[in-house]
Amino acid sequence: MKAEFADLVDDFNEESNDLLDAMEESLLQIQESGMDSDNISAIFRAAHTIKGAGGLFELDYLVKFTHVAENLLDEIRNGKIEMSEPVVNLYFDVKDHMQTLVDWAVSQEEDPGEDINEMSAYLVEQLNFYLDGGDPNSTLESASDETQEQPMQEQSEQEQSIQEKTQEKEETNTPNPQEVSSVEVIKPQEIPISTGKESYFGVKLKFVNHSLSAGIDPLEFIKILKNSGSISKLKTDISEVPDLLNYSVDDTYLNFEFDYSTQNTKEQVLKIFEVAKDYIEVEINSIEENINVQENISKPQQPEVKISISKPVVVTKNTQSTTVNIDKNIKTQKEEEIKEEKIEKEEIKEEKIEKEEIKEE
Repeated sequence: MKAEFADLVDDFNEESNDLLDAMEESLLQIQESGMDSDNISAIFRAAHTIKGAGGLFELDYLVKFTHVAENLLDEIRNGKIEMSEPVVNLYFDVKDHMQTLVDWAVSQEEDPGEDINEMSAYLVEQLNFYLDGGDPNSTLESASDETQEQPMQEQSEQEQSIQEKTQEKEETNTPNPQEVSSVEVIKPQEIPISTGKESYFGVKLKFVNHSLSAGIDPLEFIKILKNSGSISKLKTDISEVPDLLNYSVDDTYLNFEFDYSTQNTKEQVLKIFEVAKDYIEVEINSIEENINVQENISKPQQPEVKISISKPVVVTKNTQSTTVNIDKNIKTQKEEEIKEEKIEKEEIKEEKIEKEEIKEE
């Protein structure tokens, strides 16, 4: 995953693992007791949500693979294709590969290597076999073996038909990697970068009213803010993410809180969100005073300087004059002078006595 999304990696990893665990549990239920609307819907929601998160974090390889798996699930959910034993087994492999892609996204910034891409292509081919009308009680490999037993002319015609259908299906199934939903993504309004005084804000973003289905991509707004300022202390609030049964693919659920420094005014920052005012609740508070206080606290204190002087002095600071009374200092100094004079006289007297004693000897 790209470094710019580092703050969200743990949330993405935890949520994806929970969804994949739920997906595997539902597949086991289907394998043991047969398919019902609850377990197939749970599998579909897991695939759809992970695909949406992949689009949010620009994980094209995850979006493309999961999109095809989601399409076949949609056909099964609508009763057009049977959820047979071969199809269930295929989805166990799909689930394991989705786990591999999620693990890769969490630990690596670059796209997957050749081995992972080959497995993606292999499983997509299996999924497209059923989307193209293949027998749900068969597999692509067994169907290929049967095809080899047909006369060459008939085989050639069938292969050509399959290739045409596969190509047509791929064109239909391959999404724009930047899209999270089928609706047009709402782009935030860019504003010119100001050259004014640096301002500091605390920002909270809450996404409401089925924002995801309306084409709201939270990261688009984060990127615009980064273009005109600096984001720090980014926190992702996942407290509103519901359990799987109440999860809606139309909602974002993730809210954000961060500090933002910029040369733009508060009004200019709010203008970024104007295009999506029905779907984003924005709270912006100035924190400049708090920052100034912190700066003052962090500055080293000047050492205290004591001045001893025998005359009154006027000290000027911030255009205000304060008269310093040093009468006490003067009195102390006088006492010291008297004491020194007394000591000096005692020394002279002792010296005189010593001289007289020496003379008598």
